[in-house]
Amino acid sequence: MKKLIDKKFENISHKWFFIEIDSKNFNIIKEKIIIFVNENYNLKDEFKNLITHFKRNGFAWIKFIKYQGRNEDINFICQLITENDIKLEFNLDAKIIIESELLDGTPKSLNLFSDKINKKKNNWKKPDDGFNDNFSIPIDEELTEQGYLLYKDFHQELKNKNITLEQWHNQRGGPNWQKLPHHLKDLIN
Repeated sequence: MKKLIDKKFENISHKWFFIEIDSKNFNIIKEKIIIFVNENYNLKDEFKNLITHFKRNGFAWIKFIKYQGRNEDINFICQLITENDIKLEFNLDAKIIIESELLDGTPKSLNLFSDKINKKKNNWKKPDDGFNDNFSIPIDEELTEQGYLLYKDFHQELKNKNITLEQWHNQRGGPNWQKLPHHLKDLIN
């Protein structure tokens, strides 16, 4: 299992993944929150807000931290992190982690804590910031302003890792547009 986890998060600095709220695995996450809040009642509102954000976005985001132990006694440590950076650390079954989809950024960089999702067409123009993706269609005609910022950040991360978009797709077995996370579908016009 450790090798599968390593492969899943290979070359990824922020190890975030998500679980759809209509899956049985989401109930496991809710149980972890309930147990934690019962022991830390003063944090009830923090985690109530987190669940509200999960429901609004349609999925829960979880950060994989590390695995520890040997042979059959391995713990896969994950975290839920609230908007105010309060952390709930817990052990999660490796199979859940392996079967989940990766989040394309951090919850804050993807504005997953935002109560307002602007779905209107914006009349914005691409800033003259030197970013160019060499596509023939102007980027401001294809993306919202928020979508552009995410797109630009993604390409900057590829540049920092010194890999091409094609190499990135090949590392993950090619693009799978059917499994595009909800938060990205909403950002693309």
